[in-house]
Amino acid sequence: MEIRIAIFEPRSRITLAIILAIISLVVTVKRFDQFASRYDDFDFNHFYGWGSRYRSGEDAWTKLEEGKTPSGVPRVCNQTPALLAAIAPLTLLNPRPAHAVWIIAQIVFLVLALWLLMREIGPPLDVASGAMFIALALMFGSVRRIMLNAAFPPMLLLSLVISWKCARSNRPAVGGLFLAIAALLKLYPIALAGYYLLRKRWSLLGWTAGFFAVGVVATGIENWLQLPLSREYTISEITRVSANHVALLPSVYALCARVASDGARRWIAAIAVTVILDIVITVVLVWATLAKANDSISDGLVFGLWLIAMVLVSPLSWRGELVLLFPAYIFASVAGLRVSMEGRAFLSIQVVTALVFVGVCAAVELIKALPDFRPQTLTAILIFIATTMMLSTWLDRQVSR
Repeated sequence: MEIRIAIFEPRSRITLAIILAIISLVVTVKRFDQFASRYDDFDFNHFYGWGSRYRSGEDAWTKLEEGKTPSGVPRVCNQTPALLAAIAPLTLLNPRPAHAVWIIAQIVFLVLALWLLMREIGPPLDVASGAMFIALALMFGSVRRIMLNAAFPPMLLLSLVISWKCARSNRPAVGGLFLAIAALLKLYPIALAGYYLLRKRWSLLGWTAGFFAVGVVATGIENWLQLPLSREYTISEITRVSANHVALLPSVYALCARVASDGARRWIAAIAVTVILDIVITVVLVWATLAKANDSISDGLVFGLWLIAMVLVSPLSWRGELVLLFPAYIFASVAGLRVSMEGRAFLSIQVVTALVFVGVCAAVELIKALPDFRPQTLTAILIFIATTMMLSTWLDRQVSR
């Protein structure tokens, strides 16, 4: 008990926060320097090439003739016109400084998203505790992957967090705008509309539809019609076996491939298992969203579940998109901490299990010496289970008061 009290003393928290902030800063600067030369490598050279074509009015979703494609840049874009519109201004710079600006922007977006998220917690966290969460998050392996591949999940996370905060503060127009932005950038974030639908946020959904339509028109309806889902963007891309997949479908397909020799049966098994898991996820989301408690912790846990579900159900989620799990990490940790400080002699099995899952996943992300989960889908599944357990415990706790 004395040790626990010492850990939660303000002076101890401030000291630990300063230490973690310094370590996090060193790690981030080191990663930035390590990947600074990747301005002409995957994925940024793809983004830069597509953005250049978009800015010059070319169709980035159509094949170029032989010899006209820059080395290493695919001929057909697999991103939305809205993302290319966001990248296009960077192509006014040379690739090296454009790459640096892009990476710095993603880190700033991530920090801002986490800061806004934690401001929604009530009673509010102290500054030291918030700084510790942000410092630890920046050292996660998924953030390293974002810097390595110049990925943009922090843009999605920031947009979704702002949308959620605005929904809670009854600002439907702004909330709809930022949900539309996220959907225009990557499409699958529109799944959060299910959360607003079950919560009967009709005005926000209307604003989302309106802003999304405006975004499609502004970035060119013809460009959206050129999206290559029906052309060279084949199903083989979705099921390509990769250690960096987070989506359920390719991971289940890879598992089925190990135990089945017949290709047709492999497909049937993969689709069947994936559909069953998707149904389970949907049932959990409906139960969680319709729960009556609407305090900041329970609502944050539900929001975290929806973001995890997006990553799992979308057929093209990669390791960098594990940053969308950060809301679940934070709210599950805060809920577990507050339950543990209530002075009960024993914590419930649900709370202990949830905290163990969160701790193991965080340790794998933070400690290089530990082996990564194979596939990465396991991280999302474990955090989904942990968040569900913590939400159930938190709701029971609210009822018993």
